Amino acid sequence: MKIALCLFGHAGGIKDKNGAMKGTVNILESFDCYKKTIIQYNDVDIFIHSWSHDLKQNIIDLYKPKISKIENQIDFSIVNIEDYSSIHSSDYSGISNSKLRDTAIRSSSRWYSNSYVLKIMKSYSQKHGISYDYVFQGRLDLLLYKKIDFLSLNKDCFYCPIREKEKDKAVGDLFFISSQENAEKFSTIYENKNLYSIRPVIAAKQHLEKNNIKICEYLKLPNDFTILRYKEDQSLLRRFSRAIKNPRWALQRLYEKLLHN
Repeated sequence: MKIALCLFGHAGGIKDKNGAMKGTVNILESFDCYKKTIIQYNDVDIFIHSWSHDLKQNIIDLYKPKISKIENQIDFSIVNIEDYSSIHSSDYSGISNSKLRDTAIRSSSRWYSNSYVLKIMKSYSQKHGISYDYVFQGRLDLLLYKKIDFLSLNKDCFYCPIREKEKDKAVGDLFFISSQENAEKFSTIYENKNLYSIRPVIAAKQHLEKNNIKICEYLKLPNDFTILRYKEDQSLLRRFSRAIKNPRWALQRLYEKLLHN
């Protein structure tokens, strides 16, 4: 099948308050997952928009995208939460203004990158007369474990990860799978973001419903997929739990680490 793999965002790390990332990144791990679950089984064109400018050449050499734009992080800190529609204020119950503003900055960065990569995919498609059977939108730091069987999917559906909480108003947003037509409709979310909730998981559902796109759930966290940061957090929690249960083991590991420094 002809697939457009549209990757966006940071290659990994931890976000600061301006939306930029810090920390070490292993881009090979995400690439290997995409290769084993999508790339090696399909005719795939890859498109990338990323803020990981320091890894630009590594990303290009690894993914070999048809078109990419890998730039320094745009400063979205000028975002004003008052610019968002007030009708969604109930979505922010219990969230402080500072936390809400931080969410607005991060969501602006995410929707900009997400929308941009879809638009360069559309431009390439039109220029070369190519139609894609499906478009996979995914984060650059996504770890996809389960092979995507595109033949089993329904083109009328816009597939989102299974979400257990707030099913009535939110969708999972770590990846999306849809027809090219519906992906192109979704690409307008950044320019319309102030019409929706500041929270991305809610905004995505609102944008899909506004465009009369059928939502279907597909794959479940963490067995079918995760992201690099979640994986690292889970590893840290496991080590912490083991240290509590067996402090002698923790001291031995610390001693071994000091010996090798």
